[in-house]
Amino acid sequence: MARISIRAYISFMKKIFLSLVVTIQFSSAQSANDSIYHTDFKKEQSVPFFYIKTGVFIKSFSMLANYPLPFFGIGHFAQKDWITGTAFFVSEAGLYEITSKFHEEADKASFNNYDNPTDRLYRNTKTSFANNSYAFITQGVASYISMIDFYSAYRGLHNKTSSINKVTFNDDGVFSLVLSPFKPKYLFNPWVFVPVLSGAALEYYFSNGSKPLSSAQNIMLFDKYYSPNNAAATFGAVNVPRYLLVASGEEMFFRGAIQTELTEQYNPSIAIGTSSVLFGLYHFKDGPQKILSATIAGIYFSYRYKNNGYDLGETIATHFWVDWINNLIEFYRNPRESNFVFGINWKF
Repeated sequence: MARISIRAYISFMKKIFLSLVVTIQFSSAQSANDSIYHTDFKKEQSVPFFYIKTGVFIKSFSMLANYPLPFFGIGHFAQKDWITGTAFFVSEAGLYEITSKFHEEADKASFNNYDNPTDRLYRNTKTSFANNSYAFITQGVASYISMIDFYSAYRGLHNKTSSINKVTFNDDGVFSLVLSPFKPKYLFNPWVFVPVLSGAALEYYFSNGSKPLSSAQNIMLFDKYYSPNNAAATFGAVNVPRYLLVASGEEMFFRGAIQTELTEQYNPSIAIGTSSVLFGLYHFKDGPQKILSATIAGIYFSYRYKNNGYDLGETIATHFWVDWINNLIEFYRNPRESNFVFGINWKF
């Protein structure tokens, strides 16, 4: 796992912030009306387009480094939205530090002294595993909150040019979007529940069910033993806020920001194709099959986002329920594959 100095990264983000401010000021000097953010000279002089390219670069580097690189609210600070920027900065910096602490605790508990008694080795291993699991969660939360931060700031830049935009955001705002999976208008929408049920059926059919949850006597989830039913309930509960952020962050970043800005700069077809391919590549660590399936899902999400008048609510709802239900099915079918399961006592 790559470790990155928070001080070095803050220094890097300061440079990005200054570049963004300079770009805003340069564009402002080009015109006296609201087209300053989308100049007629060169597309690369567009502030939102510059911001998108910066975000893609940072997220790509974050993937390669295998560590969440926060945006630290720089897009908000550049627009003098101090309250929102500070809120994102504090939350992202805090999660960054918490993740580092969990990794440190895991390293301390690792069993590297082979003279210890067996029970000590087991206890240290269990503690190390639990802390790595907690770090896995907080690292993911930090990554997806940074995506929400990025999209939220992009909306501010985009809205400054409302009179000349091709796209108008048709929703109730960023934080309302996060709760979309629980809104009745999406829950009972066939464009949501049909792909959710189809995905669940495919997950059940193709997943490995040789050692299902029903074969377990008890399961150690994180560092505590649970009965199979309680383990499933705990696993599902932990994943509700987790996948709310996964679905919201990914949809806001790839559809809400990248697809929207590529539509502004080019056309909907290029926007749908490019954002979907980037979404697929974002899952490259899960292998070629996942890249392909994510790209196909990205095309569907992008198509629905466009056809819904650029309202992200439906795609966030679909994305959440597909991820949450499929992962719960996978846990029932093969709990050994979960990142949160330390050990299983099987029935004889």
